[in-house]
Amino acid sequence: MEKYVSFEEIEKNLFDMPYLKAKKIFIDAKNEMILDLDEALIFATLILRESIWCELVDIDKKFKIQFGYDYYMYCVCNYLKKDSIKKIEELGLFVDIM
Repeated sequence: MEKYVSFEEIEKNLFDMPYLKAKKIFIDAKNEMILDLDEALIFATLILRESIWCELVDIDKKFKIQFGYDYYMYCVCNYLKKDSIKKIEELGLFVDIM
């Protein structure tokens, strides 16, 4: 995990995030920490705002979310059912089978 700025530098960008929870997550962030859904969403927001960088990986290491430039998010997994692909595409998202 890499932190690119201090928390004080990103405070002005925390419009819609729960401020105190975001601050605690940013300060306590470390490799391989376990997050609940709200924390993962805050992490994703901080990553997309280029305040930190990391990958979000499930505890079994079967699924991960990677982040790229221009607000790209990549969901990487070993297997995806056809029904899941259909639901993803119905949301207007893209599935790239590798």
